[in-house]
Amino acid sequence: MFTIFLLGATGYIGGSILVELKNVYPDATINALIRSPSHNDAIRAAGAHPVQGSFGDLDVIEEQASKADLVINAADSDTIDLMNAIMRGLKRRKESGAGTPSFIHTSGGGVFLDGTMSGKYHNDSKVWTDDEEDIKLITPKMLHGQVDAPLLKAGEAGYANTYIICPTAVHGIGKGPVAKITGIYRYIWGATLEIGAVPYIGEGSNVTSFVHVDDVVALFIKVISLALAGPPTTSPYERYFIATTEDTTYEEFANACAKAIHATGKIPTAVPKSITAEEAGMPLA
Repeated sequence: MFTIFLLGATGYIGGSILVELKNVYPDATINALIRSPSHNDAIRAAGAHPVQGSFGDLDVIEEQASKADLVINAADSDTIDLMNAIMRGLKRRKESGAGTPSFIHTSGGGVFLDGTMSGKYHNDSKVWTDDEEDIKLITPKMLHGQVDAPLLKAGEAGYANTYIICPTAVHGIGKGPVAKITGIYRYIWGATLEIGAVPYIGEGSNVTSFVHVDDVVALFIKVISLALAGPPTTSPYERYFIATTEDTTYEEFANACAKAIHATGKIPTAVPKSITAEEAGMPLA
């Protein structure tokens, strides 16, 4: 079959991808970068081969990428050295005559934030899509753009077929062998317990987008099938996919969280609390 090198197998999204990958491609060889040996048994049980190392072990990452038909980074959206190590490995594979490998990178919807922290909806904010012309506007100065922008350029070089999947806020219970809970809820939970109520900034009319983890995984499987099917006929900018299914105001989101967390008895109120950007520790733009 083929060999996949997966980063993020112990994580929320990456672990869910691993489980579904083995369902869809049971004969695929999946090598997974694992930092802690305590997770090795769980990763083996999920059908992958642990490769011991951290995101800082760039030589290990480059070597594994050079042996893979497909690399999936579902672990780190922001480290340029990690992306460069992966691309060096893929370039080595291409130059060895083993064919053109593919790379699927996970970005995040934060790349499209408008930079305001007032908690107020702005009618003049740009509504981004994954249309090619919009994606060409991504710059290294944007959140996650320090990786997305050069990776899009690298995809034009031809030694690897690059794909970027950009989820918005992901919710739902993960199906991976280790992590099950999304980062956004861990963040909300911590902030909520600190002040005794679910916080939101200002009037909370600012809009945020969400997507269920199962929908994210389904998109990954679709893109993986495209990557394994043969050379793409589209540009790297057309292979940038925003994963989102619903929009809501932050106040609506905070209300839903407040009711759910209050029902556990962890906080005394089911009513969220408005705070300022300064109180939240954010610069007011």
